[in-house]
Amino acid sequence: SLLRRQSVMSTSGDHALSAFLQREFLVHRTCGMSRTLVPRMKEASQDGLEELCRQVSDAAGASVYVGRAVGPPSAGVTVDGCERVLYFVLDPLDVDCKQVSFLPVGQEAAFEELYKLEV
Repeated sequence: SLLRRQSVMSTSGDHALSAFLQREFLVHRTCGMSRTLVPRMKEASQDGLEELCRQVSDAAGASVYVGRAVGPPSAGVTVDGCERVLYFVLDPLDVDCKQVSFLPVGQEAAFEELYKLEV
């Protein structure tokens, strides 16, 4: 992919889930994570998680972050200039792991292609 990427520092509050939820130019939808992606994210080392974020980013054409519901992400990839964002919220219970997809207002039709994204 020709998209310019950078890894995210785990201390970046600008990439916390709450920061994306407050952005008025983005709309969001929440769904459960795909059953194949949950174990891959949970079992990955930090380097492996960064690589998995890159793979998801390439598949979705989006910035991708992984973390808890509160606080900064533990891993992620930012795509410069891209307003499409996927935030994966990990939980000890697989069924409670969520994918929160953010798109610019007016691009809601793309939610369908992002639903329970498989990589």
